[in-house]
Amino acid sequence: EGLRQGRDEGLRQGRDEGLRQGRDEGLRQGRDEGLRQGRDEGQEVVNRLITCLLQDGRLDELRQSSVDPALQTDLLKEYHLI
Repeated sequence: EGLRQGRDEGLRQGRDEGLRQGRDEGLRQGRDEGLRQGRDEGQEVVNRLITCLLQDGRLDELRQSSVDPALQTDLLKEYHLI
């Protein structure tokens, strides 16, 4: 009886630990994938802004927006990119 209870408790603990590790790994992978997708989408939006500013001959604003996040945000809104 005691041996069976010990085995059952060990199996239960092992299963719980395995589930916890699997959940933690899944969360880490999901977070990493979300961050990658966010970076890709952000880069795409900025590239579209660059294209718009170049097409409109707004080189000074393009240059300034690369060092002024507030201006970049304003331009993204102006071009309806965000």
